[in-house]
Amino acid sequence: IKAVFEAAHNVALVITSICPDRPPEIIEFSPGAENIFGYRKADINGKPFSCLLQSADEALYSEKYQSMKKDHIGFSGELSMVRQSGEIFPALFSTHPLTDKQGEHYAALGVMLDISERKRFEKQFWYAQKMESIGTMAGGIAHHFNNILGIVLGNTELAMDSMSRQDPAYENLTEIRTAS
Repeated sequence: IKAVFEAAHNVALVITSICPDRPPEIIEFSPGAENIFGYRKADINGKPFSCLLQSADEALYSEKYQSMKKDHIGFSGELSMVRQSGEIFPALFSTHPLTDKQGEHYAALGVMLDISERKRFEKQFWYAQKMESIGTMAGGIAHHFNNILGIVLGNTELAMDSMSRQDPAYENLTEIRTAS
């Protein structure tokens, strides 16, 4: 497991203690976790895992963690994490219980992947989709207006062709043609 910890530079690997009467504390922090969160391993070990969570997700994580301790089954999902700088970022998160040779749980392995860039691309994609839809709609509306104006223009020119330039309505029809 040490080799995995050392090799994972873009993935945070965090091991937390499983104590029945205490919240999870960080007992191992990978180089990838240092890169993602901005903490040094020596500074974060022993701190509560909740210091890495946005306060809005603390209750959800606590509930899932208690369930993992009770049912011995890991959990996965998306959480809002917090860097040492205070920046909040989205992460895919998966936690699995670790057991000793007797099958007793002693810790949990948390694996986190910063998905900020993916979220940014998703947002750009949806914006581009929205702009494309607006462009299509605007083109359709313009086409319909052109059809209506074509009818107005055609009928105006037919009316002008059937009357003399001295007719009082001719000047009005000229303005309708110009506007169309």
